[in-house]
Amino acid sequence: MVGPALCMITITLVGCDSTTIIVLLVLCLMLSGAIFGGGLINNIDLSPNFAGTINAISTMLISIFSILGPSMTGALTNGNQTRSAWSKVFYMTAAISGIPYIIFFLFGSVEEQPWNRPKQAVTLEVTKRKEDD
Repeated sequence: MVGPALCMITITLVGCDSTTIIVLLVLCLMLSGAIFGGGLINNIDLSPNFAGTINAISTMLISIFSILGPSMTGALTNGNQTRSAWSKVFYMTAAISGIPYIIFFLFGSVEEQPWNRPKQAVTLEVTKRKEDD
């Protein structure tokens, strides 16, 4: 999501050129769509046994930001429809979408995690052997 974040930052720099802004928004959405092939499948790479749970938690967090987004935009631009106010919205969007991917790039992994395979209890069965007379 670094590409979409860069598009959002670039929107703040182009002024009121509506054609360029529309092109950047379309490019932003295209780049956002490109992550689904690799970014969302990472849950299965990290933990095949818990991929559903990880996906549910991820989707919940995404939904929270999706719900809060319009409220934050309204709070920043209500009665203040200026380029400065909208620049704050685009910078906030860039940060929310770009920072997690930078953190993942620096510290993340696509290797199966050790907690994916919980340790199982080992049971031993002892049988008594009959002695030959």
